[in-house]
Amino acid sequence: MFNRMRNGANGDVYTPDYAVLALVPFLDPSLTYWECCDNGSSRIASVLRAKGFKVVTTTKDQLDFLKCVPSFQFDCVITSPPCSNKDEFIRWCVEIGKPAYLS
Repeated sequence: MFNRMRNGANGDVYTPDYAVLALVPFLDPSLTYWECCDNGSSRIASVLRAKGFKVVTTTKDQLDFLKCVPSFQFDCVITSPPCSNKDEFIRWCVEIGKPAYLS
């Protein structure tokens, strides 16, 4: 199953639409979500925007999410972090005090 979803280097596994839709009932539409691992093909951002959610996206090239806090406003991180550094990602979310939905 994972081989069909594997789509990039570094063990990237993209989140399928049905997994994003499963999160929708638990999300607050008044919040701004940050998809910080978007490489231009994020299904997370696309699906949530289609459902009316506000989603800001960045790539690691634009903003290394493990090294800084962005200057733009966001309430919650929603992403599928790279499997290779998911523990660092969770630690970073705790450090900046932002809740995270991880797929």
